[in-house]
Amino acid sequence: MSAIAPALPIQAPEITLSELADALALQLRRLAEGPLLVVGHSYAGMLLPQLAIELVDRITALVYLDAFVPLQGESAFDLLGPFGEELRSIARANAGMIPSPSPAQLGIVDPAQSAEVAHRLVPMPASTHESAATECALAPALPRSLYVRCAGFPGFEHQETRAREAGWDVGRLPAGHDAMLVDPSGVAAVILKVLQEQ
Repeated sequence: MSAIAPALPIQAPEITLSELADALALQLRRLAEGPLLVVGHSYAGMLLPQLAIELVDRITALVYLDAFVPLQGESAFDLLGPFGEELRSIARANAGMIPSPSPAQLGIVDPAQSAEVAHRLVPMPASTHESAATECALAPALPRSLYVRCAGFPGFEHQETRAREAGWDVGRLPAGHDAMLVDPSGVAAVILKVLQEQ
């Protein structure tokens, strides 16, 4: 099994959720062959339902890693509730851009790793959070979906609840939001464990 991490044009002005999903589908077609297990972290959960439709013949499972689980017509701002309104205001005062969080907010405490990650964090256009999902993450026609909750980070509890109520398999990690950087082996282990339980 091999892994790839496509780069997306998230800083392009006014880019939408649908355009990001199209860009991701294009990269996966170019970079990967055969069946795909796609992991979407955080905002990337917004892309997974559309991506699954575009790559219906390739994707065998979707993993939402501490990620949004959108219904059709919902935006990331919608799913963030009151905090989404706060981010809207921040973006208006910041030329339409949502500032990136600090490494510490994402659960990264090691100084060397924090310094490395800080250089890679970039603001996102508010348009990515304003545009609504064109597909529903809970649609029965989509591939098998599972949710992995990073319990050390507040804010995605309602997404975990939505996944559980939909009957998805759910795993948990005692880590911050960026668990794939702090504990990559733990993330892989919980995904494999959940997959093997079926």
